[in-house]
Amino acid sequence: MRFVTLIFMILVLACTTESDPDLSCTGDNPVAALDWLQSEIESMKENPWFYQFQYITRARYGYKTVFLFKNCCPNCLSVVPVYDCSGNELGILGNEIKASTIHNEVVVWKAEDSSCSFN
Repeated sequence: MRFVTLIFMILVLACTTESDPDLSCTGDNPVAALDWLQSEIESMKENPWFYQFQYITRARYGYKTVFLFKNCCPNCLSVVPVYDCSGNELGILGNEIKASTIHNEVVVWKAEDSSCSFN
């Protein structure tokens, strides 16, 4: 009986670690928790002019937590890619993903010295 209890506890603990992408996504600082998100932000720095306009939001898309890569560039024609917690692109907002299906959106990252204003 103890063996069964031990196995059960191991399985429960294994399912609740921080390595679970969904848990990392819903925490207070997903940028620090998700390597792929940090990498994407680093690649944004390669264009210093555009970097000032970029920001990332976290939202709900159905039962998933997703990240939307946005910008506030006043003179840019932009697309908004939507990624799941593992960094897989799910589609483009307005094309494959309807804006009406995105809920509870909050800003989780913005560029240092951001030119965007958030109210």
